Amino acid sequence: MAVMTIQQLFVAAGPPAAALPTATHRCYPIPLLRSGGYAIAFMYCPCSVTPEEGLWLYPPDHMAELDAYSGQLLQMRAIVPADFDRTDAPDALLGQCDLLPNGRTGEQYRELRRRLLEAYNLLLPAYATGISRLANVRQPARDFLELFPQVSEQPLEPYYQDLGRDFFTWVKQAR
Repeated sequence: MAVMTIQQLFVAAGPPAAALPTATHRCYPIPLLRSGGYAIAFMYCPCSVTPEEGLWLYPPDHMAELDAYSGQLLQMRAIVPADFDRTDAPDALLGQCDLLPNGRTGEQYRELRRRLLEAYNLLLPAYATGISRLANVRQPARDFLELFPQVSEQPLEPYYQDLGRDFFTWVKQAR
């Protein structure tokens, strides 16, 4: 059985979020290798959005884990910053997510995101095997490390790094 594409995983992550408040932001997925199998975690954050100021994020308060092969929900649970070794108050505003820094256009952002999702699609199956020294993984790993900080939500960086410690280490080794 093949690992689902990142696009399929985003679709599968929608129904678990339906029970959350409308003002909830779904974060980028983080692969998790567990003794029980291969899961993809999505954190969900309370947020506020205005046309003038954009997206403002609070600490993640829920996390869904999906089976990487079927997209089946394995668990949906409440989380707090302490789960990520953070001291942020659960209701503290983390900051603004600036997707168009330094004059970046919406078209440029969409292209960076497309390339990031392409890298995800090449890395997810390789991560499942644990093999990082394949020639066809090196460039996607480099691309991922370049693009993830540009496309992902900057205020959530420490949460991503804690949750995805093993994945990010593997990606760095793979480059």
